[in-house]
Amino acid sequence: MLSLNDRLTEIFINQKLITESQLDWALKIHADRGGSLSDILLELKLLKPSRLLRTLSKDLSLPLFDLKHFKINQEIVRIIPAEIARHYQIIPLSKTGGVITLAMVDPLNALTIQNLPEFRGLKISPIISSAQDINRAIELYYPSGVQADLDDLLKELASPIEIVKQEKEAYLAARSSSVSAMKLR
Repeated sequence: MLSLNDRLTEIFINQKLITESQLDWALKIHADRGGSLSDILLELKLLKPSRLLRTLSKDLSLPLFDLKHFKINQEIVRIIPAEIARHYQIIPLSKTGGVITLAMVDPLNALTIQNLPEFRGLKISPIISSAQDINRAIELYYPSGVQADLDDLLKELASPIEIVKQEKEAYLAARSSSVSAMKLR
């Protein structure tokens, strides 16, 4: 089985998309700072986003998916914490049995993701989507900033309010019962 570097060499160099020295340069940057190798290749302007997506899709035999026309069930979104989705630029699309389908900018990150505690026991079925589509979906399905803080606060407040409401109803019911009992005497 080919190593990741060998596979990248096969994909990018044999397709004459970049030179071996360009790939070595990108891999060195990747080793120094981490992150997505795809992002580094794009940042260095060694590849155009559309070309990268088409090439990875074809050569890794993974479907290229347009998220703009796909509605994701909120229960599926909850499988992955927002921090993980943002960090790895992934969005869950479906889960069937022990298999989760993830739209990913960098499907080569599936190896890294598989080692996260959230995914132990789940098989990842990656599909490729653009960073723009995935980031748009993350913003849509994972509230951020002030809205997320408000949602969290409302959830925290809802429980005590419900308890007070139940206690009030119980008090009124008990009071009503005792008043009725007094009238019967």
